[in-house]
Amino acid sequence: MTTSEYIADVRQANAAPFRATIQEPTIATSFWPPRIGDVVSVLVDAKSGKVKFDKDDPRLNAKARMQEQKQRYEATGAQSHGSPAAVRDGSPPLASWDFAGDPEQARAAIEALRAARSSATAEPADRLAKLEALKERGLLTDEEYASQRQRMLDAI
Repeated sequence: MTTSEYIADVRQANAAPFRATIQEPTIATSFWPPRIGDVVSVLVDAKSGKVKFDKDDPRLNAKARMQEQKQRYEATGAQSHGSPAAVRDGSPPLASWDFAGDPEQARAAIEALRAARSSATAEPADRLAKLEALKERGLLTDEEYASQRQRMLDAI
């Protein structure tokens, strides 16, 4: 079984911040790995200085994440025809892709597309270059790239 290591900046209330390496829990059956930039709870052993993930943090709980996703799905299904899809952060709805169970790859693609969409005021050449970079990194298929590229060109 492969486990991952994470490097985190740890901030405690009455102590100076420090950087620590954290091992992915091996016993947690419902661990949801944090992304770069996520702020999650950790537990710090005062004597040894060792840090581990706080498995009670719902942001690290796959079951809680899946339940939230299910609720958003059901809320979207209950909306009337033609309503925009319910997206947690208010961004435009994104197409769904199957990344063969690799949540990190899916999150990276979604974040990259959100960044590309948020730069709608950027020059078309810049937006197309970002889209090309996503394709080159393997985060978009040829069909997804062509579709998004055509949408950008149609908007010009």
